Amino acid sequence: MRTRLAVSVLLVLTATLLGAASPQAAGSVTINGKTIALTHGRAWKTGEAMGVPTISVILAEKPLDGLDWSKGDGNFGEGQRGVALRIDPSADPKAERGREPYRYAVQEDYEIQLHAGSYRGWNAATLAASMQVEELAVAGGWVTGKLEWTGTLPNPFEESERVTAYSATFKLPLEELSN
Repeated sequence: MRTRLAVSVLLVLTATLLGAASPQAAGSVTINGKTIALTHGRAWKTGEAMGVPTISVILAEKPLDGLDWSKGDGNFGEGQRGVALRIDPSADPKAERGREPYRYAVQEDYEIQLHAGSYRGWNAATLAASMQVEELAVAGGWVTGKLEWTGTLPNPFEESERVTAYSATFKLPLEELSN
């Protein structure tokens, strides 16, 4: 009887651990023909507008430990995080106040920024381009998203620097900003 109970408890615990969500971040940016993998990610709730959380997601080439969201672009100087993509989406107009899942869209060109030494020298570069957003949502304390773009975005200050693709797929815990 005890053995059967122990096995049952072990099976329940194993199933719970295997089913538990774990953070995932995968993305890439292609700059001047070189593709850089973005394997680290974090997401924050930055406020609330009309009952829907405002969010910010960062995917980076290097770990994001110790990143202070409130420092903004100061987190990326001299490549300390490697190449990074920052996504600050708008709530989908159809998102219902206080009702998950909250859906988001990338509607304005300022909502995606790139930090890369080979494109504007680590200065934040706004990526103004029409993209395919398959999913961007918040539910149960997690942000999930999948978006991609291909084309050509030359650096307006240096025509030889070009971004030709970027993508992001993520499932990240939604962190609260600390005061």
